[in-house]
Amino acid sequence: MTGTIVRKEFMELLRDGRFRWASLALVVLLALSALSAWHNRATSEQQRHDAGQSMHDGWLNQGEKSGHSATHYGSWALKPSTVLSALDPGVEPYAGTAVFMESHRRNADRHRPAAAGTSAQRFGSWSAAAILQVLVPLLIIVVAFPAFAGEREQGTLRQLASLGISMRPVAAGKVLGIAGALAAVVVPVTLAGALLLDPARVFALAVVYFVYYAVALAIALAVSARAPSSRTALVALLGLWAVATLVVPRASSDLARHLHPTPSSFEFARQIQEDMRNVSDGHSLGGGDPRAAALALAEGEAKSAAAYEYRYGLLFDTYEAQGRVHTLASLLSPTLAVRSLSMGIAGSDLVQHRRFLDAAEAHRHRMVDALNASDAQEGIAGAELWASIPQFSLPPVGLGAAIAPYRMALFVLAGWLLLAALLFWSLRRVRVS
Repeated sequence: MTGTIVRKEFMELLRDGRFRWASLALVVLLALSALSAWHNRATSEQQRHDAGQSMHDGWLNQGEKSGHSATHYGSWALKPSTVLSALDPGVEPYAGTAVFMESHRRNADRHRPAAAGTSAQRFGSWSAAAILQVLVPLLIIVVAFPAFAGEREQGTLRQLASLGISMRPVAAGKVLGIAGALAAVVVPVTLAGALLLDPARVFALAVVYFVYYAVALAIALAVSARAPSSRTALVALLGLWAVATLVVPRASSDLARHLHPTPSSFEFARQIQEDMRNVSDGHSLGGGDPRAAALALAEGEAKSAAAYEYRYGLLFDTYEAQGRVHTLASLLSPTLAVRSLSMGIAGSDLVQHRRFLDAAEAHRHRMVDALNASDAQEGIAGAELWASIPQFSLPPVGLGAAIAPYRMALFVLAGWLLLAALLFWSLRRVRVS
């Protein structure tokens, strides 16, 4: 009985023109978004490579000077991007992609991609992740809202009940049939992404999104099973979709900024300037002794670095507090939990951006300390010393480390999956009239 219903539901959906056209439009949107993002990433990676090579050549050819003068000449740290950031750019369009490293200062990240685009480009840019998080649940609603309500209106469920047929195999057949039709659209896209990109991370993303879609399907079928009409089911589901994918994420962002406000760039710079007012850079110390001067510069660097570390620590603590607000809000919307996990797996989240900034600052310390120390031994330095300073590099983190900061989001998504299981179980008793 169940197998017959599965085949019936599956074939009816595949023959349904609305499902075919909606699925085709979704796949085309995903393909266009992914191809566009891939092209943009390839272009930016080439530009990053060319810029890095040009800047390194300039560093090597800066001529003879003291080591400390070279610290003022400075160097650049360029942020590497992950392959999956083409699918889920996360914070990357709004975070800087380069940091200028010099003595006495921890500079802010620069060159935000979103700032370089026009307002029309920023309005119209939908990533593949946004399509998966917002439009696929809408497709599930369109497919599932008449599953029970429509057949109740036609009297089909009453006829089945009059024949003594239990609603349990009927409900199971509808769940599996609709899920199979949706999988026929989503699974090939997932397999293509796994073959072309990072298999482990793509499959991790697939698990997260499949749980998300299971929750959406369970809610859609539960509403359809209880709504008095298919029109009521559709209206109710569209309202839930709008709240979960649009209202709650926006409201949680506003609430997070209200509860944990971050300083403006001007205010942040003013705070650092106040902190640095009583910090000596060490230039006027040493009394002409090269070793003493090097020690004074090193002490000045340590004090200024501590001041910067304090302010940046407070800033990112605030960002983390805002993130906890989003995690709590995901109890009302699984979209927020999926969004956090998707960015984390793709390596385009704020955690990885902070890792880049911290790595750039650590590299700056090593570079400045090495150059200042050379003054105590060599005085005027040249190409040999410049070549001994390694270029900035940042190896990618493993999948486990990328997901670790989002354990709470995983627990919340698991809670939503438990709710989905309960809703599926409740379908064994469907109202027939």
